[in-house]
Amino acid sequence: MNDHPISDHPITDTIRPTSAATPTKKPRATFVKVAVGVGVLLMLSAVLPFLTGDSSTSSPSAPSHTPLDTSAKANTDETSSETFTGREALTHWIALMESGVERLSTTPIYTATFDKRERVSGTLLDGEVMAITLRHQPFSVHAKWLVGNSGQELLYVDGANDPRILVRVGGWKGRMMPALKLDPHGSLAMKSSRHPITDIGLKNLLHKLLDHRRQDAALQTLPRCRLDMVTTDRPAHRFVIEYQTPGQRPGISEVYRRSIVYLDREWLVPTAVENHGWADSPTDTSTFDDTTLLESYRYTDINFDPGTSDLDFKRDNPEYAFRR
Repeated sequence: MNDHPISDHPITDTIRPTSAATPTKKPRATFVKVAVGVGVLLMLSAVLPFLTGDSSTSSPSAPSHTPLDTSAKANTDETSSETFTGREALTHWIALMESGVERLSTTPIYTATFDKRERVSGTLLDGEVMAITLRHQPFSVHAKWLVGNSGQELLYVDGANDPRILVRVGGWKGRMMPALKLDPHGSLAMKSSRHPITDIGLKNLLHKLLDHRRQDAALQTLPRCRLDMVTTDRPAHRFVIEYQTPGQRPGISEVYRRSIVYLDREWLVPTAVENHGWADSPTDTSTFDDTTLLESYRYTDINFDPGTSDLDFKRDNPEYAFRR
């Protein structure tokens, strides 16, 4: 996964000279200026928190992200606690992910709780939590923020809305303004995110992880790899890969140093990913905390049979608050 690393138009009023017998227009022009100015301020106050990721005034406390290395215990079941390392670990891991792709290909839609925390433009942002409903064909996602811009909603349907993402700001501001239409890859939508909304979801994540690990397998000198079993809420395969030098795999290892992925043991879908970069000091080989964290993603409460319909991906859904 790669980092991704309004013009003010003066409001002018023309006041024509008036005679003593002609009422002046100035009070009306002044009123227009004030009204427009207030409207602009309301729009900016609603939009800027979305663009900058500032959720301090309207959201519950951001979740704390326990490092994945310490958030689960090793499985003590003797029949499943075997640990693989090196190429054997990488080969087994690729096979598991390929099976996961096959399973997801038969899953048209699902709901989940998505928890993310990212470093953007050098700053580690607060965590966000959203309830998502996702459909694979055509790719569609509805998200509602639970933590971080609480109440905000987003809707994207591949091939619809130009295609644009529809965003309704949360809280009282969202009730006073229409939904925003943003280019999912544009600078405004990407201002507080490392990846576009079109990359969200288990299937997209699994395909990206699988592509990276296949490229790793082709390296002459493999990164350090470990595969074992852990138990959190559900049993999972845990895979850890770590590059020894920034130049080990050009294009990736310059940014990413270590990746930890949890693959649900039953569903074979990635339920958690944590990626770290390089420490400030090249001699510090044991630092994997908030100072090196680049991105953390977790999927919980996954439901592959949610009983949804096409209405879940339409802006006129009565349960949504998108305004035309």
